[in-house]
Amino acid sequence: MWYEYEFMGVGSGFIHGPLVDFEILAPGQKPFATMGLVDSGAHTSLLDIAIANRLKLPVYRKENLVEGSAADGKIIRVYHYPVKVRFNHVTFELDARWTRLSDPKTKVVLGSNLLGRADFFKRFKIMFDQQNERFWIKLNSKKKL
Repeated sequence: MWYEYEFMGVGSGFIHGPLVDFEILAPGQKPFATMGLVDSGAHTSLLDIAIANRLKLPVYRKENLVEGSAADGKIIRVYHYPVKVRFNHVTFELDARWTRLSDPKTKVVLGSNLLGRADFFKRFKIMFDQQNERFWIKLNSKKKL
């Protein structure tokens, strides 16, 4: 079954696109509800490190530090730390990268969580209709979860 979504804007409309609600499942914590941009241009999923801090996830370990780059080519500090998530009643491991996507001092969102091809897209079939600002997602039944 395909589920239809409309493109949504966040805040002042800075992020306008195929956003979905999902939950991050951390051991010993309540599920953390957040949103992510379904991004066919992102190879890996990138999450806001402020969420990791709130959930007390140990992402800041030296062995988790990897080099990353932003869309503009700027090098950013990124931590690799997989996490369980739930989207549309499906629970799976997101091979996430974590970095600062918001400014805790000003509470300004600099970007959105990105759900990328290497993990999110492998579990779902996704179809975009950019002109009409709609997209559809369904579970990829051929993929073992």
